[in-house]
Amino acid sequence: MSGVRAPADDPGWRIGPDIAVVERDGVAYLAVLPDGPILVLDPVATVVWDVARAAPAERLAAGVAEAFGMPVAAVAPHAERIVGELVSAGVLVPEELP
Repeated sequence: MSGVRAPADDPGWRIGPDIAVVERDGVAYLAVLPDGPILVLDPVATVVWDVARAAPAERLAAGVAEAFGMPVAAVAPHAERIVGELVSAGVLVPEELP
């Protein structure tokens, strides 16, 4: 993932500062407070969002693949692209290393 630390050195991601999140019916609504924008994630991106915050970076593709019952190789580029977009938008930030 360009612009993101190597998975071996990255424990994962967390919600960025000043971000409000509502998830309803498989869709995530992310708002940069106080003035926006509001991002609406489709159900696939919402799963990536959830997995990215729950697992170490090295498990991102495996977690997304498991959620959809697909091979890791099939989902990895898409999951990485989505995380890169969320990081660029500032709604997802790398966890700090201990």
